[in-house]
Amino acid sequence: MATDFDHRYVDVEGTPQDMVLGTGNLALPVSQIRKAIDDSAPVSKFELAKGTATAILLDSAVFVDGVSTTFIASGNTNGIEITKVNGKVLYNQGSSNYPKLKSGRAYTIWWDASYNGVGCFFLKASATGTATADKVLAGETFSNENDVDLVGTYKKGMRVKSVQTITCVLTGMEMVKDFNIGNVISGLTAIKASFRTNSMITGLGTAQAYLSGSNIIRVQRGQQLDNTNNVILEVEVIEYESDIKVIQSTGVIYNGQQTYYANITEFSTNNSLIFYQFYSTNNVGLQAIVSCRKNGAVVNGKQQQIVFATGEPISSGAVYISYWLVEYPTT
Repeated sequence: MATDFDHRYVDVEGTPQDMVLGTGNLALPVSQIRKAIDDSAPVSKFELAKGTATAILLDSAVFVDGVSTTFIASGNTNGIEITKVNGKVLYNQGSSNYPKLKSGRAYTIWWDASYNGVGCFFLKASATGTATADKVLAGETFSNENDVDLVGTYKKGMRVKSVQTITCVLTGMEMVKDFNIGNVISGLTAIKASFRTNSMITGLGTAQAYLSGSNIIRVQRGQQLDNTNNVILEVEVIEYESDIKVIQSTGVIYNGQQTYYANITEFSTNNSLIFYQFYSTNNVGLQAIVSCRKNGAVVNGKQQQIVFATGEPISSGAVYISYWLVEYPTT
């Protein structure tokens, strides 16, 4: 006579059979088989810690060398205060540092009977590594032996990776000259050029250096010279750790003027730097001194203009300016 499923029989081939007396077949009730499976299955339930965050009590923790247990933390610890399990100190794996536990997370620990002659519990590392928040980009997550899903705080900004200084000379009739500077990345590199000349001829003060290709600096000047006049540039190649935006150009403050305006509509006001240097054919007092400031309206966080100014109007000759602006990322 048939019964409900849990009281049906299973034959040796695993086929459910109705209850039939006297068949002689070897058969067991399904409910008995289920119970046997449940009884033999490994226990995977994690114990919820009792006590306090730093004085943890576990029924499953035993003082047998090498035996482990997994529990769910019921409170947070800061890694500074002593943390104990059943009265015994808990350390990070292979160290004497106290762990940072977070409430609700599962942790595996084991007993080391020989540690310092008194024994201790060690926390199994969820991850390994030496990365710290200040070395990982802001907003990115990482894991180390202390915890997982930690958040980086490092901002690239204007951290300099390398600097090399090169002396470049334009002689005689040369207007443009290329110099190989090795392999640099144009998106990460700015060029600062300071120049001097052995001639006071108008136009000799304009000299500029910029990247032309991945490993070439191109140096140019304002006008062609005779064979006796040179322009000497001290060029700094500054390679940053982050992508940067660079504008490099020149300007002139002419006789009777005091200012030169440069449009820079694509540059941020908060995360950009202005570098400049100048050369004057007039060395009278403040006429040879140049200052620089941001100028004009700010539109959508972008500066519209910078202005270069002398201390007083130029009475003769001219002041030649080379400038470069570097905008750097904020993260």
